[in-house]
Amino acid sequence: MSDAGLIALAAVARARRSDLESEALRGHDRALLQSACDGLLGRALDPMEGYRVWPRPVELLLAQWAPLGESDRVVQLRLNLLLLALAESLPDRLRRSGLPVPFAEEYRRSALRITQRIAQGRRWDHGLQDDVFRKDLALLCLRMLPCVSHVVCRYSGIPRSTLLRPRNLASGASARVVFALRGQLRPLIANHVHPEMTDRFDPAGREACYRLVCALLGHWPDSAGLVGTSWYYDRVVGDISPHLAYLRKVPAERGALFLDVGAPAEARADAVFRSERRRARVEDGTYKPRTVMMVWPRQALLAHLPRQPATRAVA
Repeated sequence: MSDAGLIALAAVARARRSDLESEALRGHDRALLQSACDGLLGRALDPMEGYRVWPRPVELLLAQWAPLGESDRVVQLRLNLLLLALAESLPDRLRRSGLPVPFAEEYRRSALRITQRIAQGRRWDHGLQDDVFRKDLALLCLRMLPCVSHVVCRYSGIPRSTLLRPRNLASGASARVVFALRGQLRPLIANHVHPEMTDRFDPAGREACYRLVCALLGHWPDSAGLVGTSWYYDRVVGDISPHLAYLRKVPAERGALFLDVGAPAEARADAVFRSERRRARVEDGTYKPRTVMMVWPRQALLAHLPRQPATRAVA
């Protein structure tokens, strides 16, 4: 099937890009934009982990496209032009990807969000290294996929350093994870929070996300399951913030396992963000945020959430 909404958004992106090009591009710049797109799309399906860093040749193309020496205004325009150019070609690339049908709607939502953000003139606060920009770049290149409440990437895994942490060894958590995965530590599908996709970050949205992950497990038979790393997988979070208990409780009841990752500074910053209750507990010393990795083996996930009945690919 063709997603009419996505095709319409591609046309909007094309028109918006045409407007911005007249404002931001010089003669040779169109060729440089095309080179950046070709470089991104040529490496988008490589088995690379995460979204923050692309292979060096691609990073060099990105740095050429939005160089540090340019004014902030020009850099912002160029980052937007890159996203719009990728959004233009998204319907055809999505059709050829063979991804399960429900992802057409997820991509329609994401493309609409991205084009609206650009139309509103919102800045990428950290330029080329902006976390939201990097996530949206990876989404439009199909390196990450929008998955209702989260975004997911295909080629993740469990670091051996995490398995070798004394806390995980002493508790037997490492042995249980290795056994459940039958020794396969990668590739695993990894979920990440996208700060501009929180409208469906709730129990229903999370359940829908799990169902789409099951569809991906059918599409990617080499994947050993789902992983996620966050402060909210810590067991104590549900006691302090009961409305977040489902984030750990649901996977745990369906066969997910958990590994301690430590207590980095970002765990504290993320845990107290938008929560005076957790902030107060941190300040009085009764809560020390820790980062925990959730590992949900393939068979356990599929046993509780059968794959989407739609087996056709996006077309």
